[in-house]
Amino acid sequence: MLEKNLLFKKLLYSQITAAVGETFLTIALATLAVQITGSGIAAAWLISINAVATFTIGFAAGWLIDRKSRKKMMLISDIARAILLIPFFFLTSDTFWIAYILTFFIACFSSLFHPARESYIQSVFTSEERLNIVATVQSNLSMITLIGPSIAGFLVAIINIKLAFIINMLCFIISAFYIYQIKDEPLLNTKEKGGFWPEVFSGWIYIFKNKPLLNLNITRILLTMGLAIYAIVSYQILVVVSNNLNHVISYVSFSLLLGIATSLQGLGSFCAGLIIKKKKQSFIGKYDKLLVTSGLLLSVGYIAWGIGSVYIIFIGSFIIGLGLVIGRIGIISIGQEIVDPEYMGRSITAGDAIARLSHIVTMGLSSTLILILNTNILMSVAFVLALVILLLNIKTKGGEQFGKHKKTS
Repeated sequence: MLEKNLLFKKLLYSQITAAVGETFLTIALATLAVQITGSGIAAAWLISINAVATFTIGFAAGWLIDRKSRKKMMLISDIARAILLIPFFFLTSDTFWIAYILTFFIACFSSLFHPARESYIQSVFTSEERLNIVATVQSNLSMITLIGPSIAGFLVAIINIKLAFIINMLCFIISAFYIYQIKDEPLLNTKEKGGFWPEVFSGWIYIFKNKPLLNLNITRILLTMGLAIYAIVSYQILVVVSNNLNHVISYVSFSLLLGIATSLQGLGSFCAGLIIKKKKQSFIGKYDKLLVTSGLLLSVGYIAWGIGSVYIIFIGSFIIGLGLVIGRIGIISIGQEIVDPEYMGRSITAGDAIARLSHIVTMGLSSTLILILNTNILMSVAFVLALVILLLNIKTKGGEQFGKHKKTS
């Protein structure tokens, strides 16, 4: 037990330090885009380019995770992300397009790191330990989201954007240091069946053959689509609000508003993690309750953002934070219960790719429609998607859909 506790602490410290850096990077990239282009849509696209990366890397990442050392995958990802941050110190307005390429590759390695981490946890910890682990991780990450964005927004506004890149690079190095100290997980004794490409696509086939897992991914797609609409609309709303407050375009006011809104979302996420940790016994085997609650909270949060008042927006951010983390914990917990260890990496990355594809399509449509439609209309679509999540999982009747299942090989 002591060994497992030490192992989990190192994994947690790695995740926390990486999350601190990612928070600073998000604020810096969004601010840089608005500063140069004056567009909230451009900022949203730069931040959301990870969707393209996840879909692209998803084909091969799962195969690597299920065949190679997950510890090594995490270590390589941290080191690579730290190196890719170096060119950001030399970017100018004329070379800003390079930021899209760098962000893409950073997101590729992030898309390798996170499934490797989830697979590592499944291979080392028991099912009874996982809900507490997931809730603890989400709670601590939410605390980062609570504190980090406001600090990042303030520092970026009064000092320099490059400071965020320095902090981000150091955090990835520290994360790699902790990953280096964890033990190697037992590798699965699996053999390739028909070559590389059949193995790569086996994760997709596994999802469609496993009905509970397919239903889970449908819920995840709906969640992703709603958040994609929210990403486009919220950035644009913040730009409008900041302009109205200052009567001029000011990246400083945008960065501060973004930091406050993100911090309040983090506060909601932190509270959600604490609630689930405290009430974990009532959720074990009934993870559908988490998804129903998530759908309800997200629908309320989207309504608040649609109103457009700065104070109501901040309340909506808190509620969305609650719904987002509750939904994530539900999805992760269900996935770890119903997926065979042999397919863990491939099913996660295949699910990521499906979700990210829906994210890309939704972002593209939203970016176009926001030019001709009122932001309230788009936010109403996100509201409907959240309601569908609620209704879809209410029908599971106390966990029937996810609690009783048969794994499909």
